[in-house]
Amino acid sequence: MSAIVTGPEVIHLEITNTTNYSYILKFTDLLTAFPLVKYIQLSHICTSPSWMSEILHVKDHGLTCLYIEVQENQIEQLTVEEIVQFLKAQKKGFELYINLIPSFGTSEALDTYFANLKQSFGKLQQGRQDWRGSLVHIRIGLIGFYYYLPHMQSYLFQ
Repeated sequence: MSAIVTGPEVIHLEITNTTNYSYILKFTDLLTAFPLVKYIQLSHICTSPSWMSEILHVKDHGLTCLYIEVQENQIEQLTVEEIVQFLKAQKKGFELYINLIPSFGTSEALDTYFANLKQSFGKLQQGRQDWRGSLVHIRIGLIGFYYYLPHMQSYLFQ
């Protein structure tokens, strides 16, 4: 992939509307090809159900923001615990935006999954909304919620 892109560095990458539905995008390949990328936006792209663990396997990536539209069959395996652990493993200030897309029209199963995620995140300690904290925003259509990962702050008093 990087062989077709020219320039000293790629820091913003958008991939949308694939026509090759048999191709599964691997984040290990993407982050290895573009180690300086800070922002990735994926829309209507087939990704592996293990996309989070793929990102975790690439140790020194520069990614600070990921926007991903995920089909129903690619997200249902994720739990609140997995999402929080993923956020904790990223650099401070990491932003994760997940847009859940039903496979066909509307989906009662996806709506239930979303409601359960929202309720589970609501039970967790919420961090502050500021530039130092990591966040996840999960939505279906126009309905969504934010979770801010709590971060420790130390002060040195003299």
